[in-house]
Amino acid sequence: MPLIHRHIDGETSHRCALRAAALGILPRFSQNRREYPELECEFLGKHLKNPIGLAAGFDKNGEAIRQLAELSGFGLIEIGTVTPIPQQGNPRPRIFRLPEDEAIINRYGFNNDGVGRVQQRVKAARVNWTDGLAMLGVNIGKNQLCDEAKLDYEIGVTYFAAYSDYIVINVSSPNTSGLRALQKQSELKKLLAYVKQTLDVMKLDCRPKVLLKIAPDLTEREKKDIAEVTMDSKYGVDGLIVSNTTVTRPATLHNENRNEKGGLSGAPLRQLSTDCVRQMYKLVFK
Repeated sequence: MPLIHRHIDGETSHRCALRAAALGILPRFSQNRREYPELECEFLGKHLKNPIGLAAGFDKNGEAIRQLAELSGFGLIEIGTVTPIPQQGNPRPRIFRLPEDEAIINRYGFNNDGVGRVQQRVKAARVNWTDGLAMLGVNIGKNQLCDEAKLDYEIGVTYFAAYSDYIVINVSSPNTSGLRALQKQSELKKLLAYVKQTLDVMKLDCRPKVLLKIAPDLTEREKKDIAEVTMDSKYGVDGLIVSNTTVTRPATLHNENRNEKGGLSGAPLRQLSTDCVRQMYKLVFK
């Protein structure tokens, strides 16, 4: 175990890494750049230098967008999850290392600065953005205290559609009460139709793509239902992100933190998420 892990908890380590990125204290990838043409690809109508992306969750509030885009080497940068109103998330401790299992359990709970402050950072970062920089996505969600979920997603779309290459509709975090229920087909249809309507009304010259982020713990019926909605053009979904963290706990976990509540990621998720990718691919492209 690295020495720093013995003295600094997971969330503090996360904050330190993000702060370093925001200050530009990153490996100077740009000075020793070696691009691999064979990794170049087309994604959502954009040309990427590589298909490796930074998932939402590292830079929740868009504090280091430009630095990550210029220095990290990623082909895609995704910030968030962002909710309409700032919220603190769940009480600490809320991130737990399982080193011998090569895993982490988190129950952050969409802690973020809210759409207003994050939008300001995104707008500032996008000034003089060139095609050579990473593709930028914004992951949006609903507040913990929310009467009508679709209105929260409408706000997220309204704030970020003009400044992002793609928007992620996150309905799969296990750490926000009631969120995963939005994956049910009836709820998903209403939500996605509303998101599409919101974008239609905005009439943007450069409309962002819409991706749906799903859980790896879905039943076979739920996967089929999601695939059906995804392939129906009237809901405006351009792709899927498979997957979020899992609420399951494999019997192979050894660390004492294995029963902590939250989403499990890392090595134990690999097979489950890969199987989910395979299944969703077959359902969507059958």
